[in-house]
Amino acid sequence: MNRLRFAILVLFIAVGARSSSLAQGQQSKPSTSSLPTANAAADTGPATEKITAYTLPPDLYKKANDRSRIHFQLALIGFVYGLFVLWLILRCKLSAKYRDWAERSSSRRFVQSMIFSPLLLLTIAVLTLPLDIYGELIEKRYGISVQGWASWSWDWLKAQLIAVVIGTILIWLLYMAIRRSPHRAWFYFWLVALPIGVFLFFLGPWVIDPMFHKFEPLQIKDPVLTARLEQMVQRASENIPPERMYWMGAGEKTTGLDAYVTGIGASKRMVVFDTTIAKMNNNQIVYVAGHETGHYVLQHIPKGLAFFAALLLLFFYVVH
Repeated sequence: MNRLRFAILVLFIAVGARSSSLAQGQQSKPSTSSLPTANAAADTGPATEKITAYTLPPDLYKKANDRSRIHFQLALIGFVYGLFVLWLILRCKLSAKYRDWAERSSSRRFVQSMIFSPLLLLTIAVLTLPLDIYGELIEKRYGISVQGWASWSWDWLKAQLIAVVIGTILIWLLYMAIRRSPHRAWFYFWLVALPIGVFLFFLGPWVIDPMFHKFEPLQIKDPVLTARLEQMVQRASENIPPERMYWMGAGEKTTGLDAYVTGIGASKRMVVFDTTIAKMNNNQIVYVAGHETGHYVLQHIPKGLAFFAALLLLFFYVVH
């Protein structure tokens, strides 16, 4: 039972770290890249023709459908392969070896976690690296990623270092809870993990995002677009002032187009890709940003956090 508990909890941490890596390192949503761009240089006036539907050309539709199918298959393979990696680590007794090394090195619990956790998490990362590389190959094959392998490798390394820092703290807190209350550790760890997760979501736009992309004030890059977005945000009754609207240098890594809203409270901000500004007119950009703002208007963030918190509580209880 201890092995099963350990394996599933590590899976939770590894999947969380992997999701963070993908979210921060590859923030492109190329589904918007198929929008018409003929009038990208200026705003369009009132539409002279009502558009009721938009369909991709057959070749692009097939290409998009094939890419979507590959990503779905990769997600399924990644889940199964992730379980295999954890089984392999237990089978080869690597985690036990890491534990023994940590205990021999120091009697202090946090120091032990600083030795054990990086070894474990980096082992998982290296063993799952082939899937990460294959995913990047797919993005390159379909013309989404234009990032060089040196830059991609550096992003991958940064993502793993972030995962190690967060994972070390979480694993230390987990085993502290187990030592204090073996029967209720699952609940106490859940109580501690929730505020940490919210804090990371709050801190991400300030600390984590700039490690992967360049950000500059949108007011400097495109004051006209900033004014349009400010007008849209005010109509949505959201608190995102112009000084929290940013231009992001995505073009050095992706051809995808996007604009997004992220963060909570003082860290909440709106970000527009440089590729989006280059290929869309302001009306189109406001449309995309308006969709993203809608997630905040409809309270999808707190609802999502509440749902995940409930799911995590159930998960911890079942594992216990």
